[in-house]
Parts: sequence; C-alpha cells; structure tokens
Amino acid sequence: MKFRKVPFSRRQFLHYSTVSLGSVYLASARRAAAGSAPPRTSANDRLNIGLVGVAGQGRFHLSECLGENIVALCDVDGPSLDAAGREFPRASRHSDFRRMLDRERLDAVVIATPDHTHAVASVFALQKGCHVFCADPLTHRISEARAVARAARRHGRATQMGGSLCAPALEHRVVEWIRGGRLGPISEVHAWTDRSHGELVNAAAPAAPPPGLDYDVWLGPSFPRPYRRDYLPARWRHWWHFGGGTLSDVGCSHVSLAHRALGLSAPIQVQTWGPAIHLENTPAWLIVRSLYPGPKKDSPPVSLTWYHGGEKPGRFAEEAIRDCPEGLLFVGGAGKLLVEEHQARLLVEGEAAQSLAVDPGLASATRLSEWIDACRTGAPTTGNFESAAAVTEAVLLGNVSYLTDRKLVWDSRKMAATNLPEASEYIQHSYRPGWLI
Repeated sequence: MKFRKVPFSRRQFLHYSTVSLGSVYLASARRAAAGSAPPRTSANDRLNIGLVGVAGQGRFHLSECLGENIVALCDVDGPSLDAAGREFPRASRHSDFRRMLDRERLDAVVIATPDHTHAVASVFALQKGCHVFCADPLTHRISEARAVARAARRHGRATQMGGSLCAPALEHRVVEWIRGGRLGPISEVHAWTDRSHGELVNAAAPAAPPPGLDYDVWLGPSFPRPYRRDYLPARWRHWWHFGGGTLSDVGCSHVSLAHRALGLSAPIQVQTWGPAIHLENTPAWLIVRSLYPGPKKDSPPVSLTWYHGGEKPGRFAEEAIRDCPEGLLFVGGAGKLLVEEHQARLLVEGEAAQSLAVDPGLASATRLSEWIDACRTGAPTTGNFESAAAVTEAVLLGNVSYLTDRKLVWDSRKMAATNLPEASEYIQHSYRPGWLI
C-alpha cells in the first residue's frame, strides 16, 4: 500500500477556494449533430431490443423498455437471467453478449454491466449496426472513451449514456438559465454526493465463483484474476480493476450537466485530495478540482470541484446547500443555482429562493426514453457517446490524479499528462485476446 501526503487537511480545503485554468468546448451544435442518427426503424414500429445485464440497474432499464420488443436477454448470472426470462419468455437468453450480438437481429442494445465491460459491449453493438444505450460511466479507461466515440462517429447510430442528476426536462431548463446569463459570469462549480464506494482494504480471500456465475465472461476484457466474494453483487465498484469508485459511478451524472451548461470539454489541470492510496480499492472520500479556461474568449476561467463520501463545499452559508446530500452548484456573479434530483433553485442573497419551472408534459421523460425516441426519429440525444466520452474522460482524470498522487497537466489532443508520462498506466487500456476493440 502506498501512503499519500495530503498538503493540508480536507476540512481546511473545504474553506479554501481558488480559480485556475481549464479547457476548450465542442460547440453544442456539433454535439447535437453527433447525437443524431438515421433511424433504422419506422416511427410506428416497436424496436427489437437486447439487454446486456438484467439485474440491478438493468432490471430498472427493462421496466423502461416495456413498450418495445424485448427479444434477447444477456447476463453472466444464471439466476438473474432466469428471473428475467420468466418475465419475458419469448426472449432468447445468453450469458455472453458477443454470442447474443452474433445470433440475434437487434435494432438496439441496452448495456447495464460493470464499468470494465462498457466499452467492449458498446463498440461490439455499434459494429453490428445497433443503436446503443450504456449506463454511466461510458468507459473504465480514458483510451476506451476515445475508442467508443470513434465507433459512434463511424457507425452513426443513436447513442446515449445513462445517468443524470435530474430528469432531462429539468436539465434543459438549467442549461437555458445558465446560457441565458441569469447568474452572470460563472467562475466556479461544485458537485457532490454523500455516497461512498470505497476502502474494502480487508478484502475477502480468493474463493470459487458461486454456482451459476460465468466468471470468465464476467471478467470480459480484464486479464484473469481469482474471484472474491467482495466483487458481487455490486461491490466491484470498490475495486480499481473493475470500477472507479464513487467518482466514476456518480460523477458523470453531475459533470455532464456542468459541461453542457457552460460549454466545457477537457480540463487542462486536475488535482485531488484524498486518503492514503490503496492500489486495489477505491477511496471512501475524495475531492477533485478540475481547472478549465473560460469557454469563450471574454469569459472567466472555471473551477469545477467534486466531493464524495460526506464531503461538500463548506464555505457557503445557505441552508439549502448545507442540507443537500447530493447536488450541483453553479456560482455566478449574480447568484447561485443549486440543482438537485427533483428541483433547481436560484439562490440570490437577500431574496427568497426561486425554483425553475418545468413543462409538466416533459417531466416524465428519462434519458432512456429520449434515446428510444432518437432510435426511431434520428433526433439528437442529451448524452450521445461523443459528448459522453468527453465527460467520462474529464471524470476519470480525477482517479488518475489520485492514483499518481500528482496534479495533472492535461493535453487532451495528445491524450497525455504532459508533466507525468507515467500516468499512461492509468489512461490506456489493455485487453486479453477475444475482447479487442
């Protein structure tokens, strides 16, 4: 285990704030264009959908696809696959999504697997001509995000990364307010969650995989390693080998809204504060500061700070911020905008909080329903894979900074930390045969 030197206490950090440099933005028009795709299904036809991962989040996605044809189910866990199969008896069952994609004629694929298989499942599905919805984060490594974005451009299908802090209707209203200048110049953003997936340091000893689990397929592109009971059903998030902890599990849903509203793309500096590094397990708490230049020539630099594991920005006096377990805060010259799961409130000193109104007719839409519409019509999606790749890359850089115990100077065009060549170990992916993309 490597122990990390924290330059000052995390509590001191929460009362300290600076603003530095940041990144360039891909124009929203280009992102919208990248999210649109020529429909392969008529507007009145039901989509033939295959699901990869049918337990946990996958089960929730199944419920959102009930208006379509569920023709194929895939899961490495036999009992979970059988349970889903009883609900959809006409759907074929598979333990390996590669076989499912080879054997079934699908219009679209929904992916809800552990992070380390997101990239391969997405690229393989795109190569088969399928529209693809993938849970967040889009990928496990930064180089994978680039590969998925390239595949999305090449194949031109409707794509969407799942996970959002709030419903699309509220997200669109937040973007309108920010871009409309209601807060004035924005120089800092704070995002946080009280959730924590980390520090399983005293892990269970290697053991035989449970009956019904195809562990070799569950490993996917990862090189073989012994099974541990601490991996499943959902604790793989605590392990660097398969996930990225709370930051990658939750961060994309918050950071994507900040990127979209402010026109951010790739940070140029990333620095972290956290507990001692464990090279197997992710941290229980973490603070990540990503630095972006202003998205326009005349706009100020932007600092985006992430907190998890009970940490949050401590220098703001507003009760709404102090009592919010998970949120996104835009700080502007004319006020603050606090975004939560079901509401967004404008906080101006000396005035009552003002909530953003949302069109009731649009309030029930989700990222998955938006994607299903795009599969039929070719309409753009909020989190198409090109924009999602940029968000995922920005989020994963926090983990790279933490694992290297260094502030990163990031060159997005080179996909490299220019001040730390050895960071490549945590940026590039390496696959075993049979899983290459």
